[in-house]
Amino acid sequence: MPVRLHQSNHRNPTMNQDEKLKRLDEITAALGGTVTRQCEIGPSYSAWQCIALPDAPSISLHYYEDRKGDYIHASVNWPRDGKGNVCTGRDVEYNATNPEIRFSAAKAPTKAAGEIARRLLPAAAPLYAKALEACHSRDRFASAVAANYASIAAAAGTVARQAQHNGNWYVPGLPSDITIDFVSDDSVTLRVRMSPSAAADLIRQMGGQQ
Repeated sequence: MPVRLHQSNHRNPTMNQDEKLKRLDEITAALGGTVTRQCEIGPSYSAWQCIALPDAPSISLHYYEDRKGDYIHASVNWPRDGKGNVCTGRDVEYNATNPEIRFSAAKAPTKAAGEIARRLLPAAAPLYAKALEACHSRDRFASAVAANYASIAAAAGTVARQAQHNGNWYVPGLPSDITIDFVSDDSVTLRVRMSPSAAADLIRQMGGQQ
């Protein structure tokens, strides 16, 4: 649902806020997109919206006021993982530059849409796909870690929990001689206090020299 926040501009605008948002709406329509979020912001720029596009990355349009001539800045809305962390093209490809373009706000909406389709989307699509897969990979890893913590907790007759301040997992109620040092998606590192003879027995049970 669009959200509109009114704030005074830093200079006399060439267009009022509704006109600026209408211009962004016209470009969105020319792209065949759908507005997913829309705000008015000031003073450095006064209109902004996120756009969902068919078969293309989500993008943002910002209407900037400039004494040399107002312009629209188009950039990518990079995906977020389950923890809300953004993953950009620069995160997934070495030496990559996050694609972005700008053009005059006076440009006709169909021509503006053509600029975006020609100059932004082809460069953004492969990086966005990699960033999206990286987010999915992060989420799969996080799910596997959570499952491993749950398995350890179940063996101890307790329930794994997440710390409120950082979201890290921990297992309350473990025996005092056992500490969890690290849990990944496919391994667990435990620190166990035991007698030398018990340690030797454990090593033998795990396939050490008989």
